[in-house]
Amino acid sequence: MLRRLPLALALLVAACATQPVPAPRTGYQPQTTAHLTGAVAVNPMGYRPRTGVAPQGSVRDVPGYVTNALKAELRRAGAGLNSSRCILDATIRDFKVDRAGAEEHYGVDIRYELAVGGNVQFDQAFGTTFTVARGQSVDRAVDDAIAKNLNFLLKDDWFATLMVRECSGRA
Repeated sequence: MLRRLPLALALLVAACATQPVPAPRTGYQPQTTAHLTGAVAVNPMGYRPRTGVAPQGSVRDVPGYVTNALKAELRRAGAGLNSSRCILDATIRDFKVDRAGAEEHYGVDIRYELAVGGNVQFDQAFGTTFTVARGQSVDRAVDDAIAKNLNFLLKDDWFATLMVRECSGRA
């Protein structure tokens, strides 16, 4: 048994060498076509995955990465990020990747709350899925799945109305 241990370790090391650990993500590229007026402060997102375990992959800090993606999307849409009146809180309720079969399925579920003057005026959760053929860029697929979810928020009629009416100084 002990004589086979070096062989088992060698095989384990060889197997690990063929499966590189993905490097941490460095940048999210915003994709929205939404247009917003107003400013909002974005608090760091909470993360409470339904399964209780964060998925392993190229995004090491899921809440930090998605919070920064949200800020980038808001800026691209024309919103400011410097409000003391309008505060956006969000909780990531699920962030999953299923790589079984010929397709890869990505799921993102985020609950958003917009408080205006301390009172919650918007409370909505969006669950989105995104599917790509196996072998596509994982980083791109993760970003597309996140963007799809964030875009539901940015294009929501009530959210956009609150941004103009309550968060733009035009009240």
